[in-house]
Amino acid sequence: MKALLIRLTAEWFQKYGPMPTIMAGMVGSINGWTDAAYLDCPVDLGELSSQLTEVHHSKGYKIRIVPGICVRDKDNWNRYSRRRDSAGRSF
Repeated sequence: MKALLIRLTAEWFQKYGPMPTIMAGMVGSINGWTDAAYLDCPVDLGELSSQLTEVHHSKGYKIRIVPGICVRDKDNWNRYSRRRDSAGRSF
């Protein structure tokens, strides 16, 4: 995924220099680039910018991932109810 980002942005960064990069979606999942935080819903949209997850990149790119939004209640099956530790226990 990191190599793809470099390939897709190389011309922009060469022309304009490193620019702040904001990503959202599955790139911030436990199966993506890095596991970004989830915020409880409802959430003030202004809070999203203060909860960005910083991604360190070997080329010094300033990359941030927008957090997901999660409804936590007993009837909602979300990633928190599916996470397991090394012994297979849910947490």
